[in-house]
Amino acid sequence: MKKFDLEKELEVLTNNGICPALIYDDNGHWYLATDGVQPLESKVSMTTFFINDKKGWKKTPHEAVAYFLKKNK
Repeated sequence: MKKFDLEKELEVLTNNGICPALIYDDNGHWYLATDGVQPLESKVSMTTFFINDKKGWKKTPHEAVAYFLKKNK
């Protein structure tokens, strides 16, 4: 896997209008989501729904971002 600066890649995505959400599932897996929905206003709590590709769940944040970048060239 090609090494890259994780923080820099996430910043590039946001600068290009993408809203990355790095998600951890409590079972040791990470996913980089960019598509989802949430309420516009919520003062107490919020529920967010993400659309994901089950192949995108990886063991490290770096692997999750690398998968996303490769898939979305």
